[in-house]
Amino acid sequence: MPKGKTHDHIAVLSIIPTFCFGLIFFKDISLASLLTLATILTAFYLGPDIDTASSSYYRWGLLRWIWIPYRRIIAHRSILSHSFILGPLIKLIYLSFILVLLLFILFNLLDIDNYKLTLCSL
Repeated sequence: MPKGKTHDHIAVLSIIPTFCFGLIFFKDISLASLLTLATILTAFYLGPDIDTASSSYYRWGLLRWIWIPYRRIIAHRSILSHSFILGPLIKLIYLSFILVLLLFILFNLLDIDNYKLTLCSL
């Protein structure tokens, strides 16, 4: 398995092929650029080594605490963290869950009536 810096190099090297693929597939420069940006952000912030004390983990700065439960649940280099499709998908689902949970807490703490959430509405 490659080290963290290798993952970063692969991400940088994938910029041009990803953009070209997006341009051929979407036939739109804006969508191709969006695909490339999403790919790079995912590679740097949701990399396969986020479950260790790696550069992708530390890139989250003060927000890296949200990855502590993930690091305890998902074993490093397992198929759940390092597979090409399943790894990023699980990270996005986890991140979405954390975001919904934080918004639920924030809206209820601020007592926002128009946006008050209940667990049943989720």
